Amino acid sequence: MTLARLRSRRDDILRIVTANGASNVRVFGSVARAGAGPESDVDLLVDLPSDCRGFDFFGVLDEMRENLRSILACEVDVLSIRGVTAEAQEVADRIRREAIPL
Repeated sequence: MTLARLRSRRDDILRIVTANGASNVRVFGSVARAGAGPESDVDLLVDLPSDCRGFDFFGVLDEMRENLRSILACEVDVLSIRGVTAEAQEVADRIRREAIPL
């Protein structure tokens, strides 16, 4: 998956993301770095409302992931920085630096 191909599905992606109450979709990982191969997944970072917590938080991410896999026909990971633990702050910082708008 290339960034250009991903952006060609932008409207479909945003429809799924906003239907789940998320916003500010950004791409990170190999697709953002233009290093994705045929087997690479798509890594997306989204913002979720502050009232989305606990099981709802993970349920929303999982639902988006499944729906996006369906339309993109590849593996997709959907993350929210709010879900990153304090121990993984270096990873969160790297993702923030690397992430580019969809």
